[in-house]
Order: sequence, then C-alpha cells, then structure tokens
Amino acid sequence: MKALLLVLVLQTVANAQTPSLADAAKQERERRQNLQPTRVITDQTIRDLTAPPISDLVAKPADKGEAKPEEKPADKTKATAEPHDEAWWREAFSKARQEVKRAEDKAKVVELELNQLNKDFLTRSDIYNREGVIGPQLEAKRNELTVAQTQADRAREKVAQLEEDLRRSGGPPGWAR
Repeated sequence: MKALLLVLVLQTVANAQTPSLADAAKQERERRQNLQPTRVITDQTIRDLTAPPISDLVAKPADKGEAKPEEKPADKTKATAEPHDEAWWREAFSKARQEVKRAEDKAKVVELELNQLNKDFLTRSDIYNREGVIGPQLEAKRNELTVAQTQADRAREKVAQLEEDLRRSGGPPGWAR
C-alpha cells in the first residue's frame, strides 16, 4: 500500500511539472508572433533576382561611321517573343537530343580509333612505321577526339539551354520529353 501511495505521489509531481498541450500551443503562438518577418519568394522576386545573360552585359564594339547590321539571334528559342506550342518544344528537344547522341557516338568512335592507333604504336617493332607513320596519325586523332568531345559538350549545353528556356516560358516540364 505504501509503495502504491509513493508511486501516485511521484507521478502527480511529474505530471505537474510538464506543460499541458494548451500551454505549449500558447507558447508557440507567442514565439511565432515575435519572429522577424521572412521574405516571401514569388515568381516575380526570382525574375528580379536573376541576372541578364552575359551576352547582354558585354558591350559590342561598333564603328561610328558604319550603320549597325541587324543582329540575328543565334537561338531559335530566343528569336521570337511569342510562346511556342507543345509540338514545337518536343521537336526542338528531339533534334537537340539527336545532336547530343550523334556527337557522343562520334566521340566514342574517335576514341576507339585512337585506342587502336595506340595499340599499333606500342606493338610495332619497326621504328619507321611506328615513329614516322603512326606518330602523326596519333597526334591527329588526339586533336580529332578533343574536337569531338567539345562538340558533344556544346550539344549537351544546348539541351540544358532549351530546358531553361522552356522553364522560363512557363511551359510544363513534360514537353521536354
């Protein structure tokens, strides 16, 4: 009996020290009222924060005596201000992805050819063919590989730019598929 009475007294003391749910809610409301106001991010605030493209920031030199030729945009997505439809976006993404695939495949083929030339260079025993013939071919193939990899990188950047243009135009991401 004494043990039961002791447990009841200890439990009552423990319950008296913890705040009730209502007290906790009141404290949270007071804490939120005392918080500093946070910045609300909307589409407009993001547009205000984004910087213009670097090409717009760079001043283009022009001769004072000559009239400026009419500039043609390099990208079709930037050429018109009117919104494009789903078919246009899907076709643009399809062409861009085909270009990426073509460039990556070309880079792989050139890399395989370079590997074959390296193997030939290391396995040939005659100095003339190894140094005089295969050496320049190796150098040319290395340069060709560098160009192919650069083209593949540019093609991937074009796809990324198309995705960014689609996002900025407000089109659904599904049009990029």
